[in-house]
Amino acid sequence: MKRKLKVALISSSLILILTSAVWAASTGAAFLKIGAGARPSALGGNYVGLADDVNAVNWNPGGLGFLQEKELSAMYASWLADMNYEFASYAQPFSSGLVLGGSIVMLQSGEMEKRSETREKLGTFSATDTCGTLALAKKINEKVALGASIKVINQKIDDESTTGMAVDLGALVKTSIDNLNVGIALRNLGPQMKFISEGYDLPLTLAAGINYSLSKINLTSDLNYYDSKMTIGVGMEYKVINALVLDLGYKAGKDDKLDGLAGVSAGLGFNINKINLSYAWVPYGELSDTHRISLGVKF
Repeated sequence: MKRKLKVALISSSLILILTSAVWAASTGAAFLKIGAGARPSALGGNYVGLADDVNAVNWNPGGLGFLQEKELSAMYASWLADMNYEFASYAQPFSSGLVLGGSIVMLQSGEMEKRSETREKLGTFSATDTCGTLALAKKINEKVALGASIKVINQKIDDESTTGMAVDLGALVKTSIDNLNVGIALRNLGPQMKFISEGYDLPLTLAAGINYSLSKINLTSDLNYYDSKMTIGVGMEYKVINALVLDLGYKAGKDDKLDGLAGVSAGLGFNINKINLSYAWVPYGELSDTHRISLGVKF
C-alpha cells in the first residue's frame, strides 16, 4: 500500500510540473525560479544590475548593501493551475554598514485528487513548496557592495517531504560611468535534494546584469545561465510622475515551447510617500497569464 501511495502522490502531483514546464527545467525545485516581487517581475526579471530595493534579497543580495532605510514588502501572485504564490521580504541597515535581509517564499496548490496506480480513489492531498532566506550584505566602499544569503528549502506533497539548503552570492558595482551599474549573482548553489527515492539538482543560476539610469528612466538588461541554456532580457522603467511608474520587460530564450506573448511582461507602480504598490502581468502563452501584486513600505 505504501508503494501505491507513493505512486499516487507522484502521479497526482503532475499539476506542479506546470511550474517546471515554464522553463523546460531539467532540475527540481523549479519554484525557486519564479520571480519574487511584482516590480522585478514586471521588468522581465531583469533586475540583477538594478537591485535597489528589498527585492534584492532574492535577486542579488549584493544590492542590499546600498540600502539606507528599513524596507518591508509582501507579494501575492495568482500562479498557474490555480496555485498561489506568496512572498515577503525585509531588510534592515545598521550603522556598521552591514545590511541584514530575509525573505520567505511559498507556492501552494489547492486540494488535488489522490489515486493509486490502479486509479483507485484515495482521497485528496495538497502540495507546498517553501523557501526561507537569510541574507547579509555590506557596502565595501561608495562603489561596491557584496552580499550572501543562505536558503532553507522544503517541498511537501501530502505526508511526504524533503528539506535542503543552498546559498546565493551577489555583487553590485557602481561603475566609473555615471549612472551605470553592473551586478552579478550566483543563485541556488547547493547539494542535491532527494524526494522519496529520487534525487534532483537545484536550479543553479548564474546571472549578470547592467542598469543605466536617466532622469526618469531605468534601462536594465540581464543575462542568465541555467538548465544548460542562456536567456537574455531587457527592461524599462519609466517614471511618469513621482507617484506613478510604468514597467516593461522582455526575456528571450525562456522556453521556445511557449507561444503567444510568453517572454513579455508589464506592470505599474504607485508611490505615495514611503509606500509602494506594484502590479505585474506576466503571460505564459497557452498555460495562462499570471498576476502579481506587491505592497512595500520604507521606514
